[in-house]
Amino acid sequence: MTRAFRDTVRPMSMPRALALAAPLSLLTAPALAVDQGDWQVGAGPAYALLVEHDNPTSGLGGRIEGRYGLRDDSAVWAAVASSWHPRAAENVRASSASAGFSLAFDVLRVIPLVEVGPAVAELRGGLTRGRFLGFEGAAGCEYLVDRRWSAAALARYQYLFVRLAGTAPLSPGVLTVGLRISRTF
Repeated sequence: MTRAFRDTVRPMSMPRALALAAPLSLLTAPALAVDQGDWQVGAGPAYALLVEHDNPTSGLGGRIEGRYGLRDDSAVWAAVASSWHPRAAENVRASSASAGFSLAFDVLRVIPLVEVGPAVAELRGGLTRGRFLGFEGAAGCEYLVDRRWSAAALARYQYLFVRLAGTAPLSPGVLTVGLRISRTF
């Protein structure tokens, strides 16, 4: 190692070197989203806001989902989710089953994505009961840890505009913000 090289490199501290190298690793590390023919299973917790006209109620919940890669930028998915919303007069559980299409912009290790699809949901509480049909849309980013594992942060909204049964108010919505850990097979 020459003296000139040591004098150039030595002034750079390790934290500074890591701070400069970290963004470059996002650009150069090889990792792919769900590829054609891949299966992926994911689950995660979420903060949920149940919106029924003038009565929004926050709560916590979770979601389990599976997806199948159609191409390297798209997949179909199916999911079940549930969240619990405490109220003064009752506790309401919002449960849903949904399926749809996902489009991922697979360029870097951090992948922006959007999802859309139909949803069937049930609201169940001491006073509130209803079954609804609607759609959901989501947007978020997925970080590819390696070829098989990923973590995502997503915001999802379910707009439930058709009441199938029950006494719950018309057109409730469920907004969730959550995390997802996924394993690709």
